[in-house]
Amino acid sequence: MIKVYGVKFGDKHSFKDFNLFWERFQITYPEAKTYEIDVPGADGQVDLTELLTGDVKFNNRTVSFVFSYLGEYEKWHQVLNEVSNHLHGKKLKIIPDTEPDYFYLGRLSLETEKTDDTMCQLTITGEVEPYKYELVSSTDRWLWNTFSFRTGIIREYNRIVVEGERTVNVIGSKRPVSPEITCSEDMLLRAGGKEYELKKGRNHAYGLVIYDGDNELIFVGNGTVTIDYRGGRL
Repeated sequence: MIKVYGVKFGDKHSFKDFNLFWERFQITYPEAKTYEIDVPGADGQVDLTELLTGDVKFNNRTVSFVFSYLGEYEKWHQVLNEVSNHLHGKKLKIIPDTEPDYFYLGRLSLETEKTDDTMCQLTITGEVEPYKYELVSSTDRWLWNTFSFRTGIIREYNRIVVEGERTVNVIGSKRPVSPEITCSEDMLLRAGGKEYELKKGRNHAYGLVIYDGDNELIFVGNGTVTIDYRGGRL
């Protein structure tokens, strides 16, 4: 049996809910936000892109999906209206079947100038955030039916017990993230040669950023900690 791939927009799937056949997909890679200054009397320019944050920031990117309707022609405009009412102008999660572990996030529109009534084709476009996000965060329940054992990462950072001292290795992704840390009691956090005082409840440790690769967090105290982390990649 041939599998028909599609795209999930919010809680609706292009094929399962609208009987749309996915033909083409385009996504631009995000443009880096660069900052250069011209120094009089010197060759070239000084690149200060990574000076403030230590990493490169990116602009949004665009996506474009082309679908054909697989159904009775008499119902074509009804389907077109259903698609438009569901997504036009809305900011939704976008999950292609070919990348079930990630979602794009952006505002979508039905591109009327590229929608063809004769061929029963429609084009959905949108501006999305630069990173595609991991579908499951460290505090979510795992979706084993979509988990990829080749590329997926299991993050078990929920209600970690700390008795005196506990080291947690957070596996970072391409997307730099300042995680939210929830403590059952006041604690001390050591990371990257710095110390952070964590209060009971939710905390955003100013200056703490999880980068790509291994990130060692050392918690000192007694209680439980939850690290709310969602990775992403370009």
